[in-house]
Amino acid sequence: MMPGPPLLSIDLNAGYTNRPSALRRVSLEIHHGEILGLVGESGSGKSTIALAVMNLLGYKGGRASGKVLFRGRNLLNEPESRMRELRGRDIALVLQSPSGSLNPALPLRAQLSEAWRAHARGSKAEQRAAVERAMRDVSLPNDEEFLRRYPAQISLGQAQRVLIAMATMHSPALLVADEPTSALDVITQAEILKLIVQLNQGMGTAVLYISHDLVSVASICHRVAILYGGEIVECGTPDQVLTCPSHPYTRQLVSCVPWIKAAVPPRREEARISGPMVGAMANSLFAPASLIPGHIQ
Repeated sequence: MMPGPPLLSIDLNAGYTNRPSALRRVSLEIHHGEILGLVGESGSGKSTIALAVMNLLGYKGGRASGKVLFRGRNLLNEPESRMRELRGRDIALVLQSPSGSLNPALPLRAQLSEAWRAHARGSKAEQRAAVERAMRDVSLPNDEEFLRRYPAQISLGQAQRVLIAMATMHSPALLVADEPTSALDVITQAEILKLIVQLNQGMGTAVLYISHDLVSVASICHRVAILYGGEIVECGTPDQVLTCPSHPYTRQLVSCVPWIKAAVPPRREEARISGPMVGAMANSLFAPASLIPGHIQ
């Protein structure tokens, strides 16, 4: 466990009209500079946690109670005006569908410029420099020809990088990545995972990485939390959770990926968390096609 108070601390109940107990006393902590993997099957409540952290659950017809403490302040009690200041500047969100998250009617430069203007003031030259720097940070072309393109004119992988560029433009303390690779092919998945690690290490941004892909979680996360039936049933390092699972549900998940141990990077238990190791990523993500189970459902 990292020293000092956590960046984000959650003690949360949440639900919807047709599902009042979607989350039950979910308790999680994320520390500065940490990547926490949140794993669970479809419908387990992963995205509900993401929306609650952003205080956006009401827009989906849901409600939350309890605490979502970010730097000691309960976001569930913050007015919308305050949340608008925080979203995108201090806490950023990347969703799983880049094609659905970008505005199809606006060129990339316009969308990136809007993201910059939401939390910054400056000249046109400063805005242009910020946009080009953000694109360079995610290894995308920052020339005018590329920035004039519309979302339909770029690949899904490029679109996801644009979303990450928009999300990290103001160097947020926390990035919520809700299944950011699920719509991508395996090679592009590995590139996005590598990018998340680079941003985590380069900016010191903490990441809540939500997925049901155990291999990607094992490859990049410092700790892993298992969500089942609206509750956290297990939480620890990838070594603890994915190679020696204690809960029956976790054991069932791990049994679906018999070679998961190869994807868990070696760690010293006494070492302070400083950055994930991704050396096993090639072996795990580029296993023979016959062995790749896809996303665990």
